[in-house]
Amino acid sequence: MAQDELTILIPKEHWPKNVLRMLTPCLRKLGDSHGHIIIAAQPARGALLLKGPSEKIDAAKPGLRALIEEHFPEADIPAELCKESEQPEAEVEEAVQTDAYGDEPLDVEVPEAAPEASPAEAADATPAVPSADSAQGLAVKALQRAYNTKSASALRIALGAAYAAGVDPARLEEAEGWLKELSAAASLGSALQRAESVAEIQTTLDAARTAGVSESKLEEAELVLGRLSSQEALAEAMEAGREAQLREALAAARACGVEEAALAAAEAQLCSLAAECELTAATELLISLEEAGAVDEESEVAFAAAVREAATAGVRATMIAEAETRLNRLVAAREAQQGARRPAASEPSPKRRKTEPAEDGDLLTQWARRTLELCFLKCCKKRAVEEEDFDLAMLLKSLEPEVVERAERAKTLCQGPDTSGAADATQLEEVRRQKREAVEREDYDRAAELKALEQQLQSARQLEEAHASAAAARLLADSDIEERVKGFFPLLAEQGRKCPELWEVVEAELR
Repeated sequence: MAQDELTILIPKEHWPKNVLRMLTPCLRKLGDSHGHIIIAAQPARGALLLKGPSEKIDAAKPGLRALIEEHFPEADIPAELCKESEQPEAEVEEAVQTDAYGDEPLDVEVPEAAPEASPAEAADATPAVPSADSAQGLAVKALQRAYNTKSASALRIALGAAYAAGVDPARLEEAEGWLKELSAAASLGSALQRAESVAEIQTTLDAARTAGVSESKLEEAELVLGRLSSQEALAEAMEAGREAQLREALAAARACGVEEAALAAAEAQLCSLAAECELTAATELLISLEEAGAVDEESEVAFAAAVREAATAGVRATMIAEAETRLNRLVAAREAQQGARRPAASEPSPKRRKTEPAEDGDLLTQWARRTLELCFLKCCKKRAVEEEDFDLAMLLKSLEPEVVERAERAKTLCQGPDTSGAADATQLEEVRRQKREAVEREDYDRAAELKALEQQLQSARQLEEAHASAAAARLLADSDIEERVKGFFPLLAEQGRKCPELWEVVEAELR
């Protein structure tokens, strides 16, 4: 049998993205239903190629036209497929004799139009059930099959043939409802795929519900609509920057399955807003205490903790800078008060003066310098291990006990005589003993008072540590490298000059 070829050209600009994914199986199915002719898409040429016997190709044209209308909505119907539509009578005859799916032509005759009945006869007459082999019966079967394919284009063609065959109006009305349903379902699917706006999906969803689209498709659309709505609400809450609104929007977005990336960004902003609120409250409390002259060590430690948490959570830099300025002012005032009370440093032995670098300045500065030296040693040793410079790591490890001992000695000199520290430790242990006894007696009021006293004694030493770290951070920020390494052991001073990038790591550790 001779093989003919037919090329249907469709401009490339009308080829939707990823159209081949859905089109190729449909073309293959259409070709198989017409004697296994070849129907292939050639997107590079902007063409559809049909190859097979000429009568098979002609029989496949209606089905191919339906596929083009469905998958290329913006393209005009090619001229090769419009010839029959130019002759209404021929189109009617072909529609009646051909299945909407492009099956083999049916050997039926189109009956002549019956004389129009009078209104009385039409009212009295009972609609006759069309014979299965009649034109109306075949058209009704084609309508049902087209509806089962869930293709609006195929149903539209079958409906035109049904009108031409004179199918009962009730059947036509039912088919019109099917067409509205399939068209609405197609529009809904397209809107869900684009997911451009909530308003578009909502409008399409309402139309689909009115047209009687299946509940499963409506539920799927509701899920997409809810996810898109919660995502837009989350973006608005992030832009508004209000903690309560963002917290509520984040909970709704998580319930609707919004992408993890959007949730992570919102959670980070929520943490930042919460830390900002806590820092604001801590600042207001500190201002009130300053005005009343009641700033104590515990309130200062609490404010310093709020500043650190806010910096970690990514609170605005201007707010952090203002809080740090206020904290530094408090630290400076307390240092001035403590400087008058501290005893003079004891004179080191001649042997220690020969082996240790010189120390200068007041006691807190010495402690800050030793704290800076110890922190630099730890950061330097960590980097040496990461770079597998084990010789340097071993030298630094051997130096570490002396650096720690120097830092502890500077701390002791700054905090006062050892007898004071021992007295504090004894007092703390006594408070803990009394607290345990109060708990055993179930005297919880007394236990609460002792717990507060215990925390106050513990915070006193913690505050001294915080002062030393803050002083070391200021020394690092306000001096050049030579000033920083002044008084360091020679090996550490050399590393401080050779590796300036390490100072950024040290600064982060101190803060």
